[in-house]
Amino acid sequence: DVFLENNAAGVVEKQSIDYEDLRLANPELIMLRFPGYGTWGPYKDFKGYGANVEGLAGHTALRAYEDGDPTGIANAYFADPFAGVHVASAVIMALHYKRRTGRGQFIEMSQHESMLNALVRAFMDYSMNGRAQQSRGNSDTSKAPHECYPCRGDDEWIAISVGSDAEMAALAGVMGAPELAADPRFADVVSRHRNRRELDVVVSAWTAGEGRTDLMRRLQEAGVTAAAVIRQREMFDDPHLVARGYFQSVPHPEAGTHPLAGPAYRMSRTPIGIRTPAPTLGEHNEYVYREILGLSEDEYRELLAAGITGDTYADSAT
Repeated sequence: DVFLENNAAGVVEKQSIDYEDLRLANPELIMLRFPGYGTWGPYKDFKGYGANVEGLAGHTALRAYEDGDPTGIANAYFADPFAGVHVASAVIMALHYKRRTGRGQFIEMSQHESMLNALVRAFMDYSMNGRAQQSRGNSDTSKAPHECYPCRGDDEWIAISVGSDAEMAALAGVMGAPELAADPRFADVVSRHRNRRELDVVVSAWTAGEGRTDLMRRLQEAGVTAAAVIRQREMFDDPHLVARGYFQSVPHPEAGTHPLAGPAYRMSRTPIGIRTPAPTLGEHNEYVYREILGLSEDEYRELLAAGITGDTYADSAT
C-alpha cells in the first residue's frame, strides 16, 4: 500500500524506484519521499542528519542556556520524531483518500520543514511583534519558577514548574514562607516572570538544603508540579517503575540476563511485552531464506559456502 523512502538525493532515481516507475506495477501505490530538505529547491542535494536539520531550522539556536553556546544535546531527539509524526499523518490522509477513491498518490515532504512546524510560536512572535526569540535554557515564556534547582548532596537536582497563583501559594507554603506569595514581585504570573531571576535565587537557596526525592513528594502532595532529576542508573530501582513492571528481565543466550525497557502502553485486549530476546547472528537466516523466500536446502547451502550469508561469527568475518 505504501512505499516510504528518505535516502540521500539521487538514490531513488539511480535505482529506478521513483514514483513513476513504481506506479506502473501498482497504480494504487502511495509513495512518500522525505529527504532532509525535500526533493526540489536549492538545498535538495544537501545531505544531513537530524542534528543538521535542527540547526538549519533554527531549533538548535533556541535550546541553549542564556549564557552558553547552542551546543544542545548529543543526539537528534527532535528532528527525527517530528518527521515521523508528519509522515504518519500524511500517510493516514492518503490512505483515507485511497479508501474513498481507489487511487494512490505521491507525497513529497521535507524533514527541514517538518521541524519548522515546531517553531510556529517563535515565527508568530516575530511576524506580529518583531521580536526574535532568544535561547532561554529551562525558563518558560510565562511560568516561574520554572527551572532545575540544586538539592542536598552531590549534583542532585529537582525540576519545579509553577504556572498559577495557587501553585505559587502552595510552593511558598512548603517553603515555610507564605509571605513570598504576597510579595509584589511574585504575587501574579506576570510579576513572577519579570522577576524570575530573583525568584530563582530564593528557591535555589531553599532547595539546596532539601533531599530531591522527599521534596518532590512534598511538593506534589501540595499541588506543585515537581520532579526529582533522576539518572539512568537509578531508573531500575525507581519505585514507580518497579511497581508498574516497566523494566522486564530478558535472558539472552550470549549476552546474559538483563533488564530491558518495556512498552510504554498497555492494551486491555492484546497484552504486549518482550516475547523473545534479540536474535543471535544469523539465527533466523534459514527461516527467511528457505521458508519465506522458498530457497531449497542446496541453494541455501550455496549461499553459505559463497559467503553471501552466514549464521556464525566466522561466516560473518569471511
